[in-house]
Amino acid sequence: MKNIKKALAGFLAGILTLSCSVTTLNDANANDELNSFAKTKNNLKSKNKDSFWQDQIIYFVFTDRFSNGDKNNDFNVKANDPWAYHGGDIQGVINKLDYIKDLGATTIWITPPMDNRDTAFKADFGGGRIQDMYGYHGYWFKDFFAVDEHLGTMAKLQELVTKAHSKGIKILVDIVVNHLDYDHPFAKDKTDPKGKYYPWFNHEGKIHDNEWSNQWKVEHGELAELPDLNQENPEVYDYLLKASKWWISQTKADGFRIDTIKHVGHNFWKKYTNELHSFAGNDFMLLGEVYEPSSESVAGYINDGLDSAFDFPLYYQIKEVFGQGKSMRQLANFLKKDSLYPNSNMLSPFIDNHDVPRFLNEAGNNGVRKLKSAISLIMTVRGIPTVYYGTEIAMPGGADPDNRRDMEWTRKNDDVSSYMKKLTAIRKKYVALRRGNQLEMWQDDQIFAFLRSTENSSDDVITVMNNSDQSQTRTIKIRAESKMEDGTRLQNLLGTDAIIVNNKSLTVTLSAGETKVFAASAGKK
Repeated sequence: MKNIKKALAGFLAGILTLSCSVTTLNDANANDELNSFAKTKNNLKSKNKDSFWQDQIIYFVFTDRFSNGDKNNDFNVKANDPWAYHGGDIQGVINKLDYIKDLGATTIWITPPMDNRDTAFKADFGGGRIQDMYGYHGYWFKDFFAVDEHLGTMAKLQELVTKAHSKGIKILVDIVVNHLDYDHPFAKDKTDPKGKYYPWFNHEGKIHDNEWSNQWKVEHGELAELPDLNQENPEVYDYLLKASKWWISQTKADGFRIDTIKHVGHNFWKKYTNELHSFAGNDFMLLGEVYEPSSESVAGYINDGLDSAFDFPLYYQIKEVFGQGKSMRQLANFLKKDSLYPNSNMLSPFIDNHDVPRFLNEAGNNGVRKLKSAISLIMTVRGIPTVYYGTEIAMPGGADPDNRRDMEWTRKNDDVSSYMKKLTAIRKKYVALRRGNQLEMWQDDQIFAFLRSTENSSDDVITVMNNSDQSQTRTIKIRAESKMEDGTRLQNLLGTDAIIVNNKSLTVTLSAGETKVFAASAGKK
């Protein structure tokens, strides 16, 4: 086993767990199953995926750390070791479906359920520190065609999908196609030019710290020295496509969350997304992780055929503007890049996730107030909001693995949880927040206001946000695109106050760090 070198120790926290492995397909009936599934899907009338995926609210469950529903699969569990299994499983997610639904979420993204390595990986952090790391995160596959025994069985995963669907909840399964585990059987041929699988890998060495701006190296180099698959090899492509189709046909999930998008070339994504949609239907969601601060980069992969991508560029703005108190002009001007996307309502804004420190870790003073501002933004701005488990109870957490603590079921923060539930209910009620256009109304260093509107002006919703530590009052002009007339009474949906449109303007007063969401109607589905 190859150790991670000292130079990569700091990189491990955010990258090391983004790995996978694959093996040969052992199910002799797999081809028949895939063909049968494809025929079934092709006989169904495809919906417009934009119309219903825009309506979703995603809740990200880190399966091993969420809920232990079956003690019988607690293999290698070391609850006090942050790098080991903690016992969370698919049954635990099933048990908490009503909890997730009560939050207002309509889609659950689970970490990869594929069978992972049984032994620990020994990582060298330098200075004599050798750390055992287990595949609790799900990204170190030893078998691409089986459910990990720590999580349950395929039957249990199918039960999760069925029961979630019965409650109106969709399921996204996490998947990786970029690389393999260090000790995967195929990887043994990586350094042997005569080996059967030698052509399956790129042989350009690790991605060095000074090479992240070199896109060719990012695609062909080894992420944290993980064996990097050569997707340009037709055998590799066919293998990954077949495995992906198998998970779709077996689980009946509603989509994939796809890892490490930028480490695989554009030509692969164009072909892969087209073939998966042909197989599973255009409704099948392909939600990509493009870990990039560049909107131009994210838009490029969406144009390859992804349905959506996590809005990492917006994540950095949320962290800096709300977490660090930077100017609201920065956020407002950033959102002007939405024109780069075919439909910015299909992006997925988020506050934090399993690869970055939790928001509260970096927010400083008044952290919960700032967190509520961030929540109000992702629930009212364009896009499909994703909420990381525990955000609703203001869970703290630093860099990986501290950001992957066990869900604290006894922890209560009614201020945040009730606020989130109120916002998810508002988002569901008002079509403009899910499918409407987004138009800026005001920006300065402290205040940002925007309109979400549809063709029906009675559905208009206006969000006004104060990012300062003092009360602020502004008189804001109504957009010309809105047919909102003088005398219209606008209710603050997050409070009990209301304002009246006067001279085609709104005069709004907000307390320190407050957000107000105004609407004139009861909202329509």
